[in-house]
Amino acid sequence: MDDEHVRQVLSFAKKCLKPNGRFVSIEPVITQNQSLPEKQLMKLDRGKHIRTIEANLAFFKEAFPEIHSELLNSYFIPWTECVFVCK
Repeated sequence: MDDEHVRQVLSFAKKCLKPNGRFVSIEPVITQNQSLPEKQLMKLDRGKHIRTIEANLAFFKEAFPEIHSELLNSYFIPWTECVFVCK
């Protein structure tokens, strides 16, 4: 999703949450330690808007006061994702 679409989705998600509810998002992320095959797979992603963890966090912080994140690395497919849990 482009930047404006991300903002709209997060704003809508925040409005839909019950008190103490959580919004969970799993996003592919760009890191400095990615291998060449992983970089190539990321470039082929149909979304075309894969961001760094920091860039994703900036969007989440616009909508949610509390965010926890955890980086996930796949051992079978060269792919890095981050789980974001927002309250």
